[in-house]
Amino acid sequence: MGDKKREVGFEGTSSRERAITYLEALTASVRDGAVRVERDSKVVELEPGEFVTLEVKAKSKKDRQSLRLQLSWDNDRSKS
Repeated sequence: MGDKKREVGFEGTSSRERAITYLEALTASVRDGAVRVERDSKVVELEPGEFVTLEVKAKSKKDRQSLRLQLSWDNDRSKS
């Protein structure tokens, strides 16, 4: 994948159902071992390993709640 850092992301408001649909598509991509994220002309392709680190953070404040999910893994293909 090279040494060059590539990053693409987005943030926006959508319905809960639309967010669930997107998360389900991401879940299927992780399961298949090939994740592609696109935004405008930027593309990042990831190959999740057999073992991943999952981080879940939940926050609840007076007027706002949030749930943050993060998956990470080593790029070293020789371990898989």
